[in-house]
Amino acid sequence: MDYTRAHALEGARIRQELEERSQRIQHPDMMLAGVARSLDAPLVTADAGFERVDDLDIDNYREMFEDPDTHVSILRIHRFTPSESYSTLTRPSDRWLV
Repeated sequence: MDYTRAHALEGARIRQELEERSQRIQHPDMMLAGVARSLDAPLVTADAGFERVDDLDIDNYREMFEDPDTHVSILRIHRFTPSESYSTLTRPSDRWLV
């Protein structure tokens, strides 16, 4: 998946929203949040910093494995750098950025 203008604009909106509340997240995290929110896709992470972002659906992979009703196999969790591509992992009803 390419990092698009729509992703960048959503990341900029997130930065503005957080700065209005005197909050910040790291730039790569802002980019990830922008991609996830622009696609209306849950972000799979255990990083609590993402909880500051409004309207971002977060799936904590550590909590997912504690729920016996969750039928998800995650092969690897990776913190992306801005130069890397984003991959998707799908399950029947969701798209996840992993």
